[in-house]
Amino acid sequence: METNKKRKRVEIISYDQETFTLRELYLIQQLLLPREMRNIDDIDWKDHQIKLVIEKKLFHDVTKRGFVIPEYQILEDARDFLKPHEVQDLKNNMGKITVKLFDKNLKEYELNLIWQQIDSYYNLIDGWGKVVRHNNLKVDEKVQLWSFRSDDDELGFALFKLPQ
Repeated sequence: METNKKRKRVEIISYDQETFTLRELYLIQQLLLPREMRNIDDIDWKDHQIKLVIEKKLFHDVTKRGFVIPEYQILEDARDFLKPHEVQDLKNNMGKITVKLFDKNLKEYELNLIWQQIDSYYNLIDGWGKVVRHNNLKVDEKVQLWSFRSDDDELGFALFKLPQ
């Protein structure tokens, strides 16, 4: 990510303060908030909400199939992480949504979110292998996927590897 680019203000989707560690709060504020709002004490976090979409263990096919998000495993508070028109486009047209995903080091990746009708899951593909390699993700490790929306209403994700 270039440092000379101006960051856009991010409108975050939903928030539950008890689910964040201090490290996650720091990373989220660095990732999602404009530079002038990055002091945690100055932020009214209730006005800036984010959704934990899924927490899952990585399986043996972690690099082959992309990041699979089974519909039944999406956390209840995050079931609306997609706008209704996005769900319709993905499910009816077998389309894809290009999204940005940020890792714990604030490295930005561009991936595609698709819908797999047969097994009813969303899948982050076309770049997931890079995320796995750059973050040294391994089988049986747990990760959290958070969603957010930018000012121009584009969907984005943040991925956190959980301690063992």
